[in-house]
Amino acid sequence: MFRPYYDKIQIEPIKVDAMLVSDTNQFQEMGKVIAVGEMVEFVKKGDIVYFSSWGASKTPEIDGKQYFVVADSSDFILGKEDGRKK
Repeated sequence: MFRPYYDKIQIEPIKVDAMLVSDTNQFQEMGKVIAVGEMVEFVKKGDIVYFSSWGASKTPEIDGKQYFVVADSSDFILGKEDGRKK
């Protein structure tokens, strides 16, 4: 089992088309937070987040899935779903 340290966040990508954010030339993707390091402040396990995969690390395949690992910063985590129903 993979366990992120410090300010790292493990994200399982949700299969939707990645969107190119033109002003920064970065790809924005969506994913579910699987695990967080002890210093992560802004997200928790189970959150759905929008993140930049540009420069993100990937884990080796774990149970046939590959995950992203990003730092808890605005360079990688762009925002999250608030969970409220419309």
